[in-house]
Amino acid sequence: MKKWSYLLAASVLSGVLFASSPAAVFAGGTGGSSGSGTVSTEQAAGSQTGGNSSGTDENAAAGTNGAESSGAEGSSGTAGGNGTVSGNDAAGENGAAGGNGTAGENDAAGGAAEAQEPYMGYIRGTEGYPTDVPDSSWQKIGTEPENTDAYAVKTVEDGTYVITMASNGFKALGSSSSGGTVRLGDADGGSGQRFRVTWNDSENDYTIQSDDGSYLATADGYQVLYSNICKSSSAEGWYLVPDGQGHYNVIAKKSGMAVEIASGSLANGSGACLAARSGAAAQKFDFVKAADCEAPGEGYYELASASDLSSVIDIEAGSISPGANVRIIGANGTDAQKFALRNAGNGAYTMMSVSSGMFVEAAGTASGSNVRQAVKSGGAAQRWIIKAVGDGTYYLRSAADSSKALTISGGNIQLGDSSGQSSQKFVLKKTAFSQPTGIYFIASAANTGYVLDVYSGSRKMQANVQLFAKNGGNWQKFEIIDRGYGYVAIRNVQSKHMLDVAGGGRGDGVNIWQYRDNGGDAQLFAVHKNGDGTYTFVNAGSGKAIDAAGGIAANGTNIQQYTCNGSVAQRFVLQATSGSDGTPIDYSVYEPPKPLVDAVDRKAQGYSSASGYEILVNRSNHTVSVYTGSKGNWRRVKRFACGDGKASTPTVEGVFAVINRQKSFGSGFTCWYATRFYGHYLFHSVLYYPGSMTRVMDGRLGMGVSHGCVRLAIENAKWIYDNIPNNTRVVVYH
Repeated sequence: MKKWSYLLAASVLSGVLFASSPAAVFAGGTGGSSGSGTVSTEQAAGSQTGGNSSGTDENAAAGTNGAESSGAEGSSGTAGGNGTVSGNDAAGENGAAGGNGTAGENDAAGGAAEAQEPYMGYIRGTEGYPTDVPDSSWQKIGTEPENTDAYAVKTVEDGTYVITMASNGFKALGSSSSGGTVRLGDADGGSGQRFRVTWNDSENDYTIQSDDGSYLATADGYQVLYSNICKSSSAEGWYLVPDGQGHYNVIAKKSGMAVEIASGSLANGSGACLAARSGAAAQKFDFVKAADCEAPGEGYYELASASDLSSVIDIEAGSISPGANVRIIGANGTDAQKFALRNAGNGAYTMMSVSSGMFVEAAGTASGSNVRQAVKSGGAAQRWIIKAVGDGTYYLRSAADSSKALTISGGNIQLGDSSGQSSQKFVLKKTAFSQPTGIYFIASAANTGYVLDVYSGSRKMQANVQLFAKNGGNWQKFEIIDRGYGYVAIRNVQSKHMLDVAGGGRGDGVNIWQYRDNGGDAQLFAVHKNGDGTYTFVNAGSGKAIDAAGGIAANGTNIQQYTCNGSVAQRFVLQATSGSDGTPIDYSVYEPPKPLVDAVDRKAQGYSSASGYEILVNRSNHTVSVYTGSKGNWRRVKRFACGDGKASTPTVEGVFAVINRQKSFGSGFTCWYATRFYGHYLFHSVLYYPGSMTRVMDGRLGMGVSHGCVRLAIENAKWIYDNIPNNTRVVVYH
């Protein structure tokens, strides 16, 4: 094989040439033709000054002490003898000892043929030599690399790129400072990872320049085996050689060696260096246009599989409950497949289902952990680092552990090790999404004649919100305002205060009132469109729905929040209207009137109850009164007319406790929502025709009419059935 043996001219160089790396070190010896002596530059070039024969053997290694061009065997021109061989001196290492003629590449003399040295690269700026010598004057040592002239073609368009590993697009080359070693890091498209790639027509090579103006180069100007790759103020030439599979080798023009990640590691901080070109994965890179590395803007998106654009991420069954599974199915255009992306800082985004108001969350950090929807927490498990691949697709890495990414596994979405595989690539498709904005009566789906109402038409903060028969007042009109990111706020037309979860509470039963506009989560709601044309409003802070207590459409039914359950209590009909109010906003706090206290209320104070509720049945005035609190501190919350036992079959009197309940009973009639408090004595609805909830057979109340049970209007029987716990104290008297 042909070898390089070019040296600097004698007027430029003298002495011993050496390098500070594992590269070959060339040096003359002390051997002459018949004794000791120093090899001059002419001798190194093949011209003997002290031997018995002369001539130049173009295949003889430099420094062989003037071996005969014919390679003839003889005593003239000793190769070993007194000659000193330095470092990896090619001739001395394999030369025959004891006066035999040196064997060149084709020489037979001296016994064993000379071994081929590895190509060790271009030597620049070595100690003892001037640094201003033209590049063309520097020598090459060792075996010539493959012909790099074939690489001198433009293969990548000029532009700014992020250079990522072909084997894992999550990793990119970068350095934080000029002169710093180029290392792998998580690909984020930041300035330290952006390189301007420019083809030079005059040199037939590329320069690769960082955003900070420095150039991709070899450390200290060396291009020798394992030289570190760094950012330098001096430009060096590179070739970008396609590997036939859509990736590139980055080849140093001077040495022909390839940029490689040390040890093939994909760990952050792994350094880049030069190595003999091998085609290994550690030498393959992708050039991703920096513009394509930008994360998507905030907005509403469908997230489709890059492998099948007809399949998108979906909340299973369109659920609005926390813990519902996140999966991938065929696109159907529903809100369960639309997500609001919001910048959470540090390159991360949250993804909220516009249908449920819940956030896409990793259930754990291990590979294989399921992905679900959950109530807003602000935690890392709900933040996703969205990184462009450069081909129009994106990776979505977990902010809790950036080595994990959203991964399609069958029909499910889970975490997987960030590897850049196709199952981790998604297309983010902008989608249309609109909220039902405007001014409405918000009517109960149980009875659309009852609507949300501010108690007593109050303009003050903390005034309660209830259901009440629609009367057209501005205190029953609400403006739904789009607040972006999938949320609305609900403002009362009269008071101009917002519907608000009292105190920002997260539990079931927390009251809904009106409060000044503060933009907090307690005033933001996701609007879920039910299949029957009704709407459910899910609070941003608690993940619970606006709920009419007990599902009862009646005057005074309290409005609260409650775990999403899909019941009629959480379904509302929007009835468009109009209205305005020019009165200044009243920021004073509402003080509810003290409840009227009567003889029944006073009697209630003398009893205790294990549940926090108490019920008194007064047979004299045929009423049922419900209290909350504790002994001596009971507060009445409900009072119903009832039909208790007639004179011949009176309701049992005494002190009892709620035992159990059943939804219905009866033969030849049906009674609904039965709650038993003693023996066969129950609270239940008035009598209906068998199986019906609308055809009343006997609806009498306010008198003694039953066989001993306590009859109630069906909505009141249901309220007790739904809300009064077992072991609640029941007192029956007259």
